[in-house]
Amino acid sequence: MNRRTLGGAFWLTATQVTQRGGAFLLAILAARFLAEEGFGRFSVLWTVMGLAFVAAEWGQQVWVTRALGRESGPPEAVLGRSLGVVIRRSLMAFAVYILVVPLFVKGTTSASFWIGGALVLNALGHAGRGALRAKDAWREEFLAMAAERSAMLALSAAALALGGGLAMLAACIFLGQLLGLSAVLRALRGAGFRLKAVRESLGIPARKSGTKNDADAFGEYGKAGRDGFWLMLSSFAAVAYVRGDILMLSLFRDSATVGAYAAAANIVLVFGFLPQVVLWAVFPELSGRRDELDGRWLLRAWKGLGIAGILGAALLTVFSRPLFAWVYGDTFEGASRLPVLAVGESINFLNYAGGVFFWSVDRERRLAKIMLGGAAFNIFANFLAIPAFGADGAAWTTAITYLLVAVGYARATPGARQTGPRLAVGLAVVSALVSLVGAAP
Repeated sequence: MNRRTLGGAFWLTATQVTQRGGAFLLAILAARFLAEEGFGRFSVLWTVMGLAFVAAEWGQQVWVTRALGRESGPPEAVLGRSLGVVIRRSLMAFAVYILVVPLFVKGTTSASFWIGGALVLNALGHAGRGALRAKDAWREEFLAMAAERSAMLALSAAALALGGGLAMLAACIFLGQLLGLSAVLRALRGAGFRLKAVRESLGIPARKSGTKNDADAFGEYGKAGRDGFWLMLSSFAAVAYVRGDILMLSLFRDSATVGAYAAAANIVLVFGFLPQVVLWAVFPELSGRRDELDGRWLLRAWKGLGIAGILGAALLTVFSRPLFAWVYGDTFEGASRLPVLAVGESINFLNYAGGVFFWSVDRERRLAKIMLGGAAFNIFANFLAIPAFGADGAAWTTAITYLLVAVGYARATPGARQTGPRLAVGLAVVSALVSLVGAAP
């Protein structure tokens, strides 16, 4: 890594730690104050919000980072086009979110509206942070994220301590996102973006205006939307196969069971931020030299990430029960699912590398197909496994899904089609064996 990449990695690490750490602390607050049943309801709202957020954001953080890194146009015009796409998609995603939530959890109308509003604000801020990354404004992005998370946690802790319930917690999340978006706009101005010019680029020209300039402008907007569609679709499918187990579990089990399972899943997701930090730090550089990338890069990344995943899964397995009790208290169940979910996440380390690799080489369509296949398998397999095996079935199904997705990445990558599947299966077997030994009394 050169100096620019190392500097970006440091600040992106700080940003990711703040983002993931803030979300994890928020989950702990919700779990301790709302108990298993309330936390289960919150987890379902949060999971559906994650799916709706992906549809609202429409892949624009990746698109903005990539477009600005390749100097695809004036920075303000690129960001304006992206935000124009996000605004329109966000309004539709908000409406769908409000309609879909009651299918999974009842009696959360007020909380749904607040969290739905938060997803709109988060989508706008997400695209803005993509522009900051492309401009190497890593420190400014970190400060904006720190402002958002600290406000969200302070407001939520105060509201819950005063006896506020799920709706009050959701309102605090909305206010935290609002403050975070304000911080992102200030950071963009500090990074040299003229916000007035960005606003002027929000409107989409008429398709039949008849003038060449308007036709060219519409073409640029269309590119943001078309490219973003495949980025969105792959991310949507990724959320579906990563968190689909929680939604499927909510259909067959009560909120308390969902809460216990989600508590274990949250610990594992914090573990999974480590490879994402490194990969997102190098994404702008990888995207800039996409013609040089091939399957050899993916295999090298898999070997390093696979070893790290195995070690992490072993540690989570050995310390699963004391860690779970320390985080959530002695009243929470769910520690028994942590070893299996940790094995699955160690396999998912490979998929993080695969996703960034495919984004870097502009293979969003292939990425979307792999992710959709994983999501479809996860939903169908959970539909069969959860009624028979409960939360344990959901945990094992998720781990198997991760492995199948990794094999899909390898089979779709020239230079990794033969070695990649064997490497993925081998790493998965080693991770499972190490965790089984660690879980033995």
